[in-house]
Amino acid sequence: MSFSLNRGVTLIEILAAMLILAFAFIPIIGVIGTGSTDTDVTNSYIFAQTAARNILNTAIDSVPFPCFQVNTSDISDLDTPATHAESDVAKLNPVPGYDLTAFLTLLGNAGGDSNGHGLLRDERGTSYYTKLFVFPVSDPGAGITTSTELVFMHLKRPLYENQTSWYTFTPPEVNVKVALNRPYDYNIPGDIATISLDSRSLGVPQGTDNYCIMKKLLIRIRWVMAKGGERHLEIYSAKANLSRQD
Repeated sequence: MSFSLNRGVTLIEILAAMLILAFAFIPIIGVIGTGSTDTDVTNSYIFAQTAARNILNTAIDSVPFPCFQVNTSDISDLDTPATHAESDVAKLNPVPGYDLTAFLTLLGNAGGDSNGHGLLRDERGTSYYTKLFVFPVSDPGAGITTSTELVFMHLKRPLYENQTSWYTFTPPEVNVKVALNRPYDYNIPGDIATISLDSRSLGVPQGTDNYCIMKKLLIRIRWVMAKGGERHLEIYSAKANLSRQD
């Protein structure tokens, strides 16, 4: 059998060549698709982390301590239909001199209520459901339990610093004699005992027989990717009551 140099390419040969090229490009298309999916996931985490950081920074630095109260009922996310009804969600109570509108907007709550939940959207249209939880570190009893509550422990101020005219104190000699008390010695009976102050001593009452000087804050952001799969991010911090004036 002989073949002519002028022989053309048949349709079957063209289709076979295209099929070979198609199979060759399948791995490349898969890599491109995987890279695009990974980029979407990374961008979603960056958006959630940035939102959580801004919310917590504002809560700690700007929002007054008494604003953060705990809801008495379970609060759902702002999705449709409402899901994830949970307890310990923040109730943001207004206080004189501070407007909560900016913080609620930062949280994504533009619905008019003062609950610690919200809805944010990024440039791709992904919905992020935010929720702020509050866990007060309170002191319901008069006793001090060092294993379960915040306790500030210290020694008494030395007698040297309690003197009315301490700034005129002049040691009798350059080297203090053994029989004399050095200014910062704790050698008087009872002076070396540790003094303990708990939340009841330092805090501001948040209700009947309930004192609180610190609240644990937990921000959770939940979202669903466009191609499916729910993801969430949780960041924890704490806020102390530094607004008390003695």
